[in-house]
Amino acid sequence: MGEGRPPGAGPPGDLPAAHVQLVGTWRKASDSECARAYPDEIQFFEHRYLARRGPGQSFVRWDIGGYEVTGPGDVRLGTATDERIGYRFSVAGDDLTFVDDDGCEFTYQRAGTASPEEP
Repeated sequence: MGEGRPPGAGPPGDLPAAHVQLVGTWRKASDSECARAYPDEIQFFEHRYLARRGPGQSFVRWDIGGYEVTGPGDVRLGTATDERIGYRFSVAGDDLTFVDDDGCEFTYQRAGTASPEEP
């Protein structure tokens, strides 16, 4: 029965609960100096994400890539430089907050409730 899958993970096609929290489109709500290094919008799919820069943004740390929830409140994202970097995250209602290794905390708000299709 589902060898190699954690208990309670469900059938192989099911998304783990931690991934389900992230799936969707999010718009940045933070405007701190350190938050400017992150895209204005990010769309999480089942195992990938697509980020969009906002007006006036040049290089952003996230553009397109894979991600993996590695533990409660921990996610690893493939970055614009192809590194896989860990971040702390939390979801409270329609707010998604990340904290990077430098202590920068920034928040996104859910843009819609429809589940996107992976490109």
